[in-house]
Amino acid sequence: MDNVSSSILTFDKLTELNLSIPDYQRPYVWELKQVKKLIESINKDEKLLGSIVLYKNNDTYEIIDGQQRLTTIKLILKALDKNNKFLENAKYYHQISHIKIKQNYEYIQKYLKQNNNFYDKLQNTNFICISTNDIKRAFVFFDNINTKGKKLENYDLIKAYWVLNTNNDLINYYVKKYNDFIEDGKKHEHPTYNGVIYNNYFQYFLKNIAMIRGSMREYNKNYQDINIIDEYCKITPFSAGLNINNINASFTNGVSFFAWVKKHYENTKLIAKSDFISKFQKLYVNNNLYHYTIFVLIVYLDKFPDGDFNKIARMIVRITYYRAINKFFFKRRCKIHNPNHFKLKYRRRINL
Repeated sequence: MDNVSSSILTFDKLTELNLSIPDYQRPYVWELKQVKKLIESINKDEKLLGSIVLYKNNDTYEIIDGQQRLTTIKLILKALDKNNKFLENAKYYHQISHIKIKQNYEYIQKYLKQNNNFYDKLQNTNFICISTNDIKRAFVFFDNINTKGKKLENYDLIKAYWVLNTNNDLINYYVKKYNDFIEDGKKHEHPTYNGVIYNNYFQYFLKNIAMIRGSMREYNKNYQDINIIDEYCKITPFSAGLNINNINASFTNGVSFFAWVKKHYENTKLIAKSDFISKFQKLYVNNNLYHYTIFVLIVYLDKFPDGDFNKIARMIVRITYYRAINKFFFKRRCKIHNPNHFKLKYRRRINL
């Protein structure tokens, strides 16, 4: 196969391929309504079940697009006790994949008990198959496909880029950690920045660290609109000796990128758990102020990992807190008899 090819694959030909689901793919998330729609199409003797995009990696075909549909077909075959080798090497690490697989498999089992000739209909189906052996083209396909319909988040595309550009056994470990951070980010309150609401704290984290990296390169430039895909998706083959623990590190491959993310995201958790910052968060004077303090402390930990964290945290909170209070009282010209008394009252509450 030379770069890109397209063909019509019969069901039998499809099941002969050694297919795998790459780590950069999102979890299996199909709901019952999507499973029912696929089953209905097969039951109606529809010959074409859509398109799939594959990347040929030696003797394996990695599924770039179509993994939701193909995983559902795997569940159908399992329920029919047919062709158990189809997608036999597929691994589903995510908890939501396990939940959806169990839920959909139970439905499929019940449905197939009442449809004896379903396998014959499935064997008559075909797929449009687009395949490539060019890793760069595979990423372009992945990116383009996911800009239609339900778009993948930037953190998914960043993950895909680095997985596609890495050949290292450690990649599975780091991708699993990266996926854990994405799920952890969904549990946080949704932070806002410049009027933009971030539905995932992890994406907010990547955006803010990207701005910090940009400001380190050019201090006076405004990096609020920085494109995080451009910031993170670039390879520096010969890094200039930058330690991956540094915020402004360059990346030679996916392992260096994911290890860097792991280090700094875990630092945010470490900071947030400290007694002083927890007390500050409970005061909840300003959501943006709290998150700003977290990222300033990340920079501090980057430069002084063995420094007096609590002392610096107290100092940073005091400075940022007073800046916010002064802005509120003086720039907006709020009429209050003794603004210093108000500031002192809240200062005592967090023991500044």
